[in-house]
Amino acid sequence: MDLDARPGDILLFRGAGWKSFGIAAATCLPSQWIGGCAPSHAAIVAEYDGQACIFESTSLCDLPCLIQGRPVKGVQCHPAGERVEKYAGKAWQMRPAEPPSGWQRQKLADWCRDQIGSTYDFDSLLVTGTILRRLTFIRPRPHATICSRYVMQALRAASIVNGEWAPSEWTPAKIARRLPHDELYSWPVRVK
Repeated sequence: MDLDARPGDILLFRGAGWKSFGIAAATCLPSQWIGGCAPSHAAIVAEYDGQACIFESTSLCDLPCLIQGRPVKGVQCHPAGERVEKYAGKAWQMRPAEPPSGWQRQKLADWCRDQIGSTYDFDSLLVTGTILRRLTFIRPRPHATICSRYVMQALRAASIVNGEWAPSEWTPAKIARRLPHDELYSWPVRVK
């Protein structure tokens, strides 16, 4: 697929399966369903080996990670066009309102690459968007992450978003709503 992906872009996804539907149902507002963008997964675009790649934390991708050379459950990297083309579901793209500077693109690429090998946080996924998120004893596991936390940590590491925002408070649905509302990103545009 010929996708015009650039460093700092956010890609949002919603698969056809029950897991994706459940995440979207728990986290999206009715206006997102009506408007046609009710995502269940988020990924960030950064450069790797001279190409725009999607970096994401997922347990549902069977493609081999470009860096690790095998399918993994956790943080992984894929050529952007290939990942979107082979995704079994819908995809949307969000572009930063201000293109990241050279320093920000480098910091984003370094941070994303350094997270390769982090595991997927299944415990946090179970409570995303539910009342259980408010329980104080449920905390993110160190060295494990879910997609939206990973994207927000990457944006914060590259100083693209406010460093005071808590990455653990974000969902794909909140990314799709809040970043455009704050004029930091474009509204999601469907690419698949």
